[in-house]
Amino acid sequence: MTCELIDKRGCAQVLGVSLSMFTTGVPVVWSFPAPTRRGNAHYWDKADVERWGKNNDAKTVFGDAARKKRAGSSPRADRSVADAADVQAALVLSRDFLCGRFLPPESAKRRAYKRLISRYTKPTTTRVRTPNHW
Repeated sequence: MTCELIDKRGCAQVLGVSLSMFTTGVPVVWSFPAPTRRGNAHYWDKADVERWGKNNDAKTVFGDAARKKRAGSSPRADRSVADAADVQAALVLSRDFLCGRFLPPESAKRRAYKRLISRYTKPTTTRVRTPNHW
């Protein structure tokens, strides 16, 4: 008996989900058949994938898995919305301080002129790369 092996793109087509949803969710879905590895790629048995697709709703399973994985990988996933808004406000404030938005007008103007001049003039120092061995 020969089994037809398919890659991740073939699995996504058989299950009727997008490729990105499949690749994001497949490490998290434990009930999905295990792949065989050939070289650097993973391949699945097409019959196993079809059997799994009949018994499970692929879109909801992989959609939930991908959503959970994305939320878990996000550094701000467990924070509340208000906390995230506070962090955003602090970032904006620090950016404004760094850009000189709160300087007196003449200082801000001087800094803007300096920035404009430095943008269109060549750098005063040339960078010399030192070899990593002598």
